[in-house]
Parts: sequence; structure tokens; C-alpha cells
Amino acid sequence: MVFMKRAIFFLFLVLSTLVAVAQQPDTNALFKPDTGALLKKPDTLKSALTRSIKQIATTRSKQSLLRFKEDIIATKQDGLIEDIRRTAQDARNYLKIGIDTARIIAALNEVSNLYVIIGDGIFTNKGTAQTNRNLATSSILFREVLDKTLASKEIVDKYYKNLVNFRNRIDSLGSNSILYQYPSDTVALTQYLQKLEVTSIDINPTIAALKKTLFGIKALQTDMNFTATRLSARIEELDAFQQNLFNKISDREFNNLGDVPSNNRPFKEILKFSAIKLNLLIYFYAHNNMAEIGLLFILFLCSAIFLRALKRRLVAAGLLNDDFAGQLVFRYPALSAILIISTIFQFVFPRPPFIFSAMLWALSSVSLLVVFLNYLTKFWMRTYIGLIVLFLLACGDNLILQASRPERWGMLALASTGAVFGALILIKGKTEELKVNWIIYFVWAFVAIELLSVIENIYGRYNLSKTLLAGGFFNVVIAILFLWAVKLTDQALSWAFNMYKVPDKRSFYINFDRVGKRAPLFFYVLMFAGWAYLFGRNFYVFRSLLIPVRNFLVGERTIGDFTFSIYSILVFFFIIVLASLISKLVSFFASDKYDVPAGSNKTGGGLSSWLLLIRIAIISIGLFLAFAAAGIPTDRITIILSALGVGIGFGLQALINNLVSGLIISFERPVNVGDIIELGDKGGVMKSIGFRSSIVTTWDGADVVIPNGDLLNQHLVNWTLENRTRRVGISFCVAYGTDIVKTKQIIDKLISADERILKTPHSSIILKGLSPGGIDLQIFFWVTNIDEWAVTKSDIISGIDTAFKKNKIVIPFRQEDLGVRSFTENEATTKDANK
Repeated sequence: MVFMKRAIFFLFLVLSTLVAVAQQPDTNALFKPDTGALLKKPDTLKSALTRSIKQIATTRSKQSLLRFKEDIIATKQDGLIEDIRRTAQDARNYLKIGIDTARIIAALNEVSNLYVIIGDGIFTNKGTAQTNRNLATSSILFREVLDKTLASKEIVDKYYKNLVNFRNRIDSLGSNSILYQYPSDTVALTQYLQKLEVTSIDINPTIAALKKTLFGIKALQTDMNFTATRLSARIEELDAFQQNLFNKISDREFNNLGDVPSNNRPFKEILKFSAIKLNLLIYFYAHNNMAEIGLLFILFLCSAIFLRALKRRLVAAGLLNDDFAGQLVFRYPALSAILIISTIFQFVFPRPPFIFSAMLWALSSVSLLVVFLNYLTKFWMRTYIGLIVLFLLACGDNLILQASRPERWGMLALASTGAVFGALILIKGKTEELKVNWIIYFVWAFVAIELLSVIENIYGRYNLSKTLLAGGFFNVVIAILFLWAVKLTDQALSWAFNMYKVPDKRSFYINFDRVGKRAPLFFYVLMFAGWAYLFGRNFYVFRSLLIPVRNFLVGERTIGDFTFSIYSILVFFFIIVLASLISKLVSFFASDKYDVPAGSNKTGGGLSSWLLLIRIAIISIGLFLAFAAAGIPTDRITIILSALGVGIGFGLQALINNLVSGLIISFERPVNVGDIIELGDKGGVMKSIGFRSSIVTTWDGADVVIPNGDLLNQHLVNWTLENRTRRVGISFCVAYGTDIVKTKQIIDKLISADERILKTPHSSIILKGLSPGGIDLQIFFWVTNIDEWAVTKSDIISGIDTAFKKNKIVIPFRQEDLGVRSFTENEATTKDANK
């Protein structure tokens, strides 16, 4: 029975298995048992069943492994197809964003037009000889156009490289052999082929667009490379022309002035192409130096504000002279600022073209002319006006880029006039009327240079004559500008030294004792060196001498893996110093008590309360700009900050505490610059709030440096946190029998008549008590300005004494007022009066 049951169970299992695999053709081929025969022989049935089960298991194992491998391949295929689609989508998006090839082509066409314009007078319409000014101007313009072309070429090259990367990525993914391993199942194979077809339809337009765009960009690259090569060749030719012209500077380029010219280009045409080139030159230079020009205007503004504030101080103190003797800098503060800043700051501009420098010189000279009105004597005023007119004419002549016979006659007339004018100045000899005696030496040099220019022009040495003509006028006018810039700086420093000795409401205090009453000697040396540089810049030999210096400054040097140049190091320190200077100037100009109306109840808050944060922001921005300009990698900054963190952990806790306290003071503002405070046994006016410490000017005039942490950790008394009012109390005694009502009326009348005392809150007069000597009274009132409370109290006491004597009110003498009590009150009164 047991055996029969087992046999039936195995039979059922076999039949179930056969039904399950009936649809598998390979399984049917492998196993077709004779169930009738098996049922007749139990042993045979057992062995047959065992063989059948083993065969089925082996078959299913192979099928499972095959399906597993196909699943892995299908997963990879899906990933590859998705990568292809994603890459194609990225390529489509990049093609949509792309670059404005139309604009680049238009710019390339513009470069071709500029190529013709810039080459005018040199490669076309050459004339008899080349000119220094045209070669220099054209060389600058060709370099600007080349830089513009190379910048566009860099964009195009980067775009082409990215497109090639997209194409290569799609090709690499599409050539993967996994994509071509097909599944064995017919249904799965059909689905996979459909997926490949959809993917192909999806990416084919992108591939075609990539191919077409790459072809167009390649052609554009070819044109740009040709244009860049042609511009570079022209620049090399111009350098060779300039060198050749310098080598032959003493040779004659033209016939004598009286001879018939061999080549005669219309003068109007020369002026026209010169104007076009100069417009291009000033456009390119202004566009490339917008930051420096913006900084120039900021310095103009800051200097004008400072001189204006200083002038108001002089007016308030009654020290400003009507004739501005020794104070010419304050006559027109804005014009004085323009003269000083433009004279000094022009050296910051990198290799400025002549037209840009001429604009600065014209602006400075006209500003000085206005300042001189009704200040110089008539002779020297007319002399200066004549020099300015001739100087501007010389600048105009120097802007003409190609030689012509009309210009040569004009040069002759201008140089002759200059020589005669200078000779008349020397003959008149009114040197005793000169404000700056050094000018006379430059006039002698001016006359000699102009005479030499006349001679060289007559004998056909055009370039040398024009250089001497311009150099002579520049020599004397720039010398005047520099000398008066130094003189006006002297005046500003001298009066600032006198007027800013007293602490003022500023978060930064300039110590003019250290600056000095006059400009230091090295300032004069720098001005002379600057004059020599500007004068020598008119000569090619001087510019050629600067090339080794420039190479030394910009040459790269390597220490380890860090590459730097002397120029980058100088730029780094210059930006740091400039950021520090700007932060100080901002805080210095932020507030001035002469900007506040007299009697104002304004406290020391406002912008000055936030100046510490503003200064920190300026310094931080300056640091990052300095690192960026010097090319110092950001990982170096990280190393510095890490080292600083280690230092903080080992010994800078107190310093960091004071720095953080400074930030807290800036945000919470428990004290502002200009507040009257008491800290422990110290009291005075808050003079400045710095990064680490603050300065308090005591009543004795001493400056006490207090760490910012102490301002927060100690009990700080701020008398002017919200306003500048203060309550004042006066105690006194009257004899018994005095009419108290009348006494109150007298005191109330005195208080009401004083404008320095507030009407609200009302003053109060109270009876303090009865003493053996008389009736004790006490007066309380509020003054509008804490700076005047001691004087107001003194005046009220004086008025009370006078009124009591007039009305025969007796203030009794009390023995107990002597001794310790009297000493303590007097000491307290003295301390309060100092506030």
C-alpha cells in the first residue's frame, strides 16, 4: 500500500512536469516516457522517474542561466541607449545655446574693415615717409584688433572642441558591441529592435546637425586663423618700421620746407582718417580700462569732499582768507581735487595712448586756470593762458597722424610762436611775481627745444621736429601742473594738520602729526621722476629702454610649484594698500560735525555706527581681489586660514575675542563714535571703533586704547546712546523766613529764559529738607546738549546768585559744608564739568 501510494505520487509529479514543459520544444524532444510500461514495472518506474527529474533540472538550469545572461545584457543595453539619448539631448541643448556665429562673422568682417582703416597711411596712401605718431597709433590699434580676434577665436575653438566631444561620445556609445547582442526570445528581439529604431530616429537629426555645425565652425576657424596671422604680421612690420625710423631719426624724410612736395595728399583727408583712428583708439582704451577710470572718478569725489569739509572748518573757525593767500587749494575744492588726482593718478593707467593723456592734461590745465583767476598777477595770468592755448594747439597737432605740407607750416608757426613767447617771458623777467620759482628753468628749456624744432622742420626732419615741438610744450605745462599739484597738496596737508588735531566723530582718525605739515621730500622726487617719464615718453628711444624693465617686471618666476612675477607681487600689495586706504577714506568722510546744523540734537549713530562692518567688507573684498590679481591659487588661502585656525587654538583667543566683540559692537551698537561714555574710572568721548580695539579721548585730551572685549565685559555708561540731553541738578540752601514761593518764581524765570534748557520735561524745584542752617532746595532741569551742561549749570548758578542778591534772599553759611562733604562734591563737580 505504501509503495503504491509513492508510485502514484511520483506519477502525478511527472505528469505535472510534462504539462508544465509541454510548450518547450526542446524538452519534448528530450523526454517522452512510456507511462504504460512504467506502471507495469515498479523498479523501472522508479529509475525512469529519477532520470527524468535530473534531465528536467539540467534543462531548467541552462534556461535560467541563459535568461540571466540575457537580462544582464538587456540592462546594459538599456543603459547604453539611455546614455546615447542623454548625450544627444545635451548636444541638442548645446547647439541651441551655442554661440552667435552671425555676430562673430560680423565682427570678423568688421576686423577686415578696420584692417584697411588702420593700415591707411602706412600700407596704403603711404606718402613720402612714415610718421612716428601714425606708426604708434596703428600699432596699438592692430594689437587691440588682434586681441579682439583672438578672444573670439578662443570662444569658437572652445565651442568646436565641445561639439567634437559630443560627436565622439555618441560614436563611442553607438559602437559598443553590447548593443549588437540580440536576445534569443522572438518577442524580446522584436521589442529590442523597435527600441533601436526609435533611438536611431531620435538621434539622427542631432548627428546631422552636429556634422553641419562642425563643418561651418571649421570654416570659421580657418578665416579667423588667417585674420589673426595677417594682423600679427602687420604688427611685426610696424615694429620694424618704428625701429627703422628710430635708427634714421637724424635723416631727412622730406624736402626743405620751401621746396615743392613730391607727394601731396589732401589735408582734409589726413584729418579725416586721423579722427577715425583716434576715435577707435580712445574707444578701445576706455573699454579696456573701465575699472581704472571708475576709480579715478571715485578719487576725484573723495578728494573734493575732503577739501570741501576742510574748507567748512576754516570758515567756521574764521581762518579762511578772502584772498586765499596760502589757501588756494580751498578756492575751488572740486577743481583742486581734479588737478591733484589727475596729475598723480595718470601713472596708474597702463600704457595710455597720447590722446588719453592729453585729455587728462587738458582737464588739469583748465582746472588750474580757473583756480588762478584773480590770483596771479596780470602778467603771469596772461602768460599761463598763452601757454595753455599753445599747449592745446600742440596737442592737436600731435594728433595728426600723417605728414603734410600744411601741417609743416603750422608746426613752424607754432614752434616759432612758442619760442618767441618763451623769450618774452624771460626778457620781461618778472620772476619776483612767480608763486613757484622753479618754473623759469622749464621756460628756458622750452625756448631751446622749440628753436631746435623750427630748425629741424625747415630742413625736412619732420618726425624729429614734431617730437621736439610737442615735447617742448609738454615740458613746461606738465612741470607747472606737477609743481602746483605738490603746492596745493602742501596747503591741504598743512591746514589739515592744524584743523584735525581735535578728535572728531569718526570711526577712523587720521594722525596728521605723522603725515606732516608739508608733503614729504620723496613726494617731490616722485613728481620729478613722473615729469621725466612723461616727457621722455614722447621719444621712441625712451620707450625702447623701458622694454627690458617691463620684461623684468612681467617675467614669470617659479618657486616650487608656485609661479609668480614681480608685477603680480606689486599688484598684490598695491590692491591691499588701496583697499586699506579706501576703507579709511570711507570712514573719514562718513561724518563731519560741520555737516550737522548747529544746535542739532543728533547723536553719533547713523552711518558711522556701521563703518566698522563697511571697512571689514572693503578689506575682505580687497584681499580676495589681491589674491585673484596676483594669480595666487585659492588653496593657498585655505592653507593660510588653516594656519590661522591653529594659531587661534594656541594663543590668539584674546585677539579673536576682541575682533568678535568689535563685530558685536557694530551690530548691537551699545556705543557709537562720538558718544560720551564712562568705563570704570575712565571717561571721555568715543573717538574710533576699530577691528580689535577702540579709542576714547579722555577729558584731559589723552587717547586711551581700550580692547573691544572690555567694552562689552565691563559696565559701560553711555550718556548719549539715544540722545544728547542730560538732567542737571543744583542744590542750595536759603535762610529761614525766606519767601519760598518768590524764590521758586525767580528760579523758574531764570530757567525758562535759557534756550539751552528743555521746556519738556519741565524743570522742577523741590524742598529737600530742613537743616540747622536753613531750608534745603534742589533744582532739576534738562539741557538740550550734553556738551553744554556744565556751562549751563554755571550760568544758572551765577544767575541765581545775582537774582538772590537783588531780591535780598540770603544763602546762609553752614559750618557742615566744610570738610569731607565739601571736598567730595567739589571733586564730583569738577569731574562732571569735564564731561
